[in-house]
Amino acid sequence: MSTPRWSRTAALLVAVAVAVAVLGAPLGWLWAVLAPKVRVQVVPGGVVPAEEQPEEFFAADGWFILLGAAFGVLAAVVVWFALRRHRGPAALVALTVGAVGAGVLAWWIGHRIGLSAYRHRVRDAAAGTELDRPPQLRAKELGWWFGFIPRVKGDLLMPAIAAAVGYTMLAAWSRYPSLGGGDAAEPRPPGPDQGPPGPDQGPAGLDQATAPPGQSAAGPDQSAAGPGQSAAGPGPAPAPPGGRDQLELGGTASSDSGTGTART
Repeated sequence: MSTPRWSRTAALLVAVAVAVAVLGAPLGWLWAVLAPKVRVQVVPGGVVPAEEQPEEFFAADGWFILLGAAFGVLAAVVVWFALRRHRGPAALVALTVGAVGAGVLAWWIGHRIGLSAYRHRVRDAAAGTELDRPPQLRAKELGWWFGFIPRVKGDLLMPAIAAAVGYTMLAAWSRYPSLGGGDAAEPRPPGPDQGPPGPDQGPAGLDQATAPPGQSAAGPDQSAAGPGQSAAGPGPAPAPPGGRDQLELGGTASSDSGTGTART
């Protein structure tokens, strides 16, 4: 691969990763709309759940996992068919990295929708007031390794896991060894100028046409022997028993008989 082509491919894969990550914004908005809100009660010094064991805490995680899985599979299908000429490990890495960013962005946007208004109401509400808190993920971890490498764990990785599994399954089901589906890998049907193979172009054992009546399967030169001909060909018939001497004697006798008749 030449340098300009390699640079164009790298730029395309980076653009794919960024595009997939940006799509985490509508995913976060959808999660904020569908995930149930947690009912809390204002108490001196903060808020507590209005119920002893609210299910909304776990429902928010469940909705994020479902939406993240659907997002990852859909992103894998789109990237698979959109980047037909660039299928392979590089496209898988770009898709996975972008899906990780999409998961983080979806959580950040989703839990911040309505968060400012919620904090304002908590600050001004009297003790005992019940409010709806925006959804939040409990099974997540976001930080840094060595101060500069992102560390993402928990539900935030669901879009990336689904995208990687979906893309890998599409590659496993592909019938093309190169994954690209090029013309070289696809068998071509015979064209209009390519008729069926003739008698001399067929497979072994089929290059001899059916013998017509009066001829053998070997060909017209080796047909069945006719009257006065041998089976080997159209040459002279074999001499009768007795040899050439009997033929000569018979000829002499005939001549003598003819002479005698004339003399008489």
